[in-house]
Amino acid sequence: MKAKTIVFWSLFLLIFSTACEKKNTDISYPAEGIYGTNIFKTDSVDITASGNYPGTYIYYSMRAELASDASLKIMVKRKSGDILRFSSSSNLNWSVDAYDDSTKIYAFGQSVCDMKVYFQYRGSAEIEFYENGSSTPTRTKTIAW
Repeated sequence: MKAKTIVFWSLFLLIFSTACEKKNTDISYPAEGIYGTNIFKTDSVDITASGNYPGTYIYYSMRAELASDASLKIMVKRKSGDILRFSSSSNLNWSVDAYDDSTKIYAFGQSVCDMKVYFQYRGSAEIEFYENGSSTPTRTKTIAW
C-alpha cells in the first residue's frame, strides 16, 4: 500500500509540475541598441532629424529583446511630416510588412531584434506595441523629430 501511495503522489507531482510550467513571454526594450539610442525604450527619446539627402545621418535603433515564448508586433504610424527611414540592410531578426505610412514590424520567439533608423526633415509618429498576441496595443509611444 505504501508503494502505491508513493507512486500515486510521484505521478501527481509530475503531472502538476508539467501542467503548471510558466511560459517565458518577457519582452524588454533596452536604452541602447547596436545603432544608437533605442526609440522603443520606455523613457522619452530626443530625436534629431538628419536633414536633406545626401547628408550626414544620425542613426537610432529599434531594439527589442524577446524571451523564448514571446511575440511582438509593432505598428509605426506617421502622424505628420516625413516618415522615418529604415535601413533594411541593418535588419536583425525583424520581419517588416511594409515601408509606408503604417509600417508593421514583427518578431517571434527568443531573439534580439534591432534595426537602424534615421529621420529626415520634420515629423511625428505613433508607435503601437502589441505584445504576446494582444489584439489591442499594450503600450503606445509618440515620437517627434
